[in-house]
Amino acid sequence: MTAAPPDAAGRWVLRRHARPDARLRLLCLPHAGGDTWMFADWHNALPPSVDVCPIRLPGRGSRIADPAIADLDALVAALVDGLSGLLDRPFAVFGHSMGALIGVTLARALARERGLSPVLFCAAACRAPHLVGALAPISQLPDHLLLAAMQRRYGRPLDFADNPDLLRLVLPTLRADLSLCETPMPSRRDLACPIVAYGGRHDASVDAAALDGWEDHTSGAFRYHVLDGDHFFPIGAKAELLPVLAEDLGWAMS
Repeated sequence: MTAAPPDAAGRWVLRRHARPDARLRLLCLPHAGGDTWMFADWHNALPPSVDVCPIRLPGRGSRIADPAIADLDALVAALVDGLSGLLDRPFAVFGHSMGALIGVTLARALARERGLSPVLFCAAACRAPHLVGALAPISQLPDHLLLAAMQRRYGRPLDFADNPDLLRLVLPTLRADLSLCETPMPSRRDLACPIVAYGGRHDASVDAAALDGWEDHTSGAFRYHVLDGDHFFPIGAKAELLPVLAEDLGWAMS
């Protein structure tokens, strides 16, 4: 099936199955090195009232020619402008790993600059922002050490590790993404929306305490779920995650 062309949000969002009359838009942000493909079929498992909006970050997929943005504030400033056409109704934010750190910064910027707040913020496979500093920085390691560090941290080798040509193409974006993940963030209870954190039972990099720390970033309700799988459970355990996410979105909208 051919993907639908970008909507009014231009290059920033690829809605393969747009639901313009949906009550809620779900802005989906991928992990470091990830792209919109991981959200391609989420509309099948989420109710018709949810318009799934995968965010297309520069430096990957159809935006491979656009340099990746390694500065978190600069990326979020671009997103605030780029997503404005989709914020005409209630919205929620789902971020996987790096995507959660981008997402929480985006939510804060929208509240500060536009007076807008998501009805729900969802953080998957991500330590609470003020706990990210507990992980050693790896973004500037030499290539072979970077790849080894990622395998140790996330429990699996990168698919392209043995392909030198693909490595040359992908590594600049991956380094930029990892730099975003290494941005220091204080503990600030400045979000008003509920937060739900999701973790993988076998994710060695994000334990229950790291998930529970997300409660320190909202004055609203908080809960978390531990699901089967490792750091990439939103991909491998998608069939378990999406019904839980649908329930959480309904809870936030009720």
